[in-house]
Amino acid sequence: MLNIYQGFYQNIWPLKNKSILLNYKNGKVLIKAPIGTWKSFLFFDGPIYALYKSSSRTIINKDSKKCEIQLLFSINDNFYLIVRKLTQTKTWKDSVKT
Repeated sequence: MLNIYQGFYQNIWPLKNKSILLNYKNGKVLIKAPIGTWKSFLFFDGPIYALYKSSSRTIINKDSKKCEIQLLFSINDNFYLIVRKLTQTKTWKDSVKT
């Protein structure tokens, strides 16, 4: 079973020059916040991008040079840390180094 423990985001869309560290809780969690506060990105799109490098939207902040996503998780008592460093291409798409 996959358990996510922490997510780290630096200069991701729409957060320019900001970093966020999220500690995920075990079990069911109700996420309540106003519309437009990036809940779906932080709790769904971000972890999926960290795991699979897949997203329907641009991940990086277009005004930032360095962007990064990290995800700490475990599978069957083995712990893993994924670090993805993102840069922009000339067509404003995401380029990823893992």
